[in-house]
Amino acid sequence: RNGTSLMVHSQITPMPNIDFFLSGGLSLRQDDSPNARSSLTTDFYARDLTRNLSAGVTARPWSKWTIKGTIAWTNNFSNLDLYKYQKLDSSISVRRDF
Repeated sequence: RNGTSLMVHSQITPMPNIDFFLSGGLSLRQDDSPNARSSLTTDFYARDLTRNLSAGVTARPWSKWTIKGTIAWTNNFSNLDLYKYQKLDSSISVRRDF
């Protein structure tokens, strides 16, 4: 399998306790052997292009506490229908450092 990826991340901190971030990426995957992900009887090479984008905010409201909210979108194009997908995820995490 051959893979090539590019990822970009940016973050700004407008106030000492708040960060905003934005990340995006592209990933190209190409199988280097026929039928690596398919049991077809003819030689078939799978190829995927995955795009993702995420954005969020990190807040530190109290000493040793972090609250982070993220929303992420992923879209995978594939020449095999089984591997095509699109998803949207969101999360909120609360962390305490010891």
